[in-house]
Amino acid sequence: MAQSISRLKSDRKSVEGTDDQDSPAGPRNLQDLKTICVEEWAKITPDHCDRLASSYRKRLEAVTANKGFSTKY
Repeated sequence: MAQSISRLKSDRKSVEGTDDQDSPAGPRNLQDLKTICVEEWAKITPDHCDRLASSYRKRLEAVTANKGFSTKY
C-alpha cells in the first residue's frame, strides 16, 4: 500500500511538474486566508483597476463574440 501511495505521489509530481515542497504553503485556517487576501488586495494599484475598468467593454465583447468561452484575456 505504501508503495502504491509513493508511486501515485511520484506520478502526480511528474504530471504537475512540481514538488509539494517547492509550492508555497496555502492558508491553514480561515484567519490565514483572510490575512493572505488582505495582503494581496493591498497590492492591487488604482492604476491597475483603472486599466481593467477601461478595457471592460472590449473584454466583454470578446467573450460575447466567443459565445461565452474563454478568450485571450
